[in-house]
Amino acid sequence: MPIRFVQTIPPVDAATLIASSGFVKPVTDGLRQDVDVHLHEGQTVFSILDDDTLVGFAIFNRFENLLYLGGIILRESHQGKGIAFQAVAAAQEQRRSRWFGMRTQSLRMWVAAHKWVDTLYPHPTIKHEGYFAAAQTLSSRLHMDAPVVAGFYGGPLYGAKPMHHDPKLQRWWDLICDFERGDAVVCVGRFPRG
Repeated sequence: MPIRFVQTIPPVDAATLIASSGFVKPVTDGLRQDVDVHLHEGQTVFSILDDDTLVGFAIFNRFENLLYLGGIILRESHQGKGIAFQAVAAAQEQRRSRWFGMRTQSLRMWVAAHKWVDTLYPHPTIKHEGYFAAAQTLSSRLHMDAPVVAGFYGGPLYGAKPMHHDPKLQRWWDLICDFERGDAVVCVGRFPRG
């Protein structure tokens, strides 16, 4: 049976276990509360099922003409299989937005999202006309002063730094996002017209 996206909030305890694995952090009351808050802030929340087993969840909101990925967590066994793209496509099917956006500390998420849109701001080599303005607008919606905020998370978001196999790309990301300080980066791109 293929992966299914069921529009329902998953049980918070099961979601917390998946988040613990994905963020390489222990299960704590604080993590459980954080997961619960995020799940209930989403306009569209998918429980991601493999057969009838919960293997992840995805949280989306729509701001004007932008589909915002508030979070996606998958069990390690289900990462790298295009499931995140399928989740975005399922949300886009419902929400029909021109722009895509997310906030992250992970270059891996940037790399994944870069495949979903025409190009992604920020970018190591491309200057984006209009993209910075979209990133500024999203930043304001997320109560940030700018698309990159030093120390936004108050420390590392993950228990272990997500590294990418391309050292040049990793160096670029590390220049704009200090993992240990807890920086946050707002990324935006336009969905391809289809």
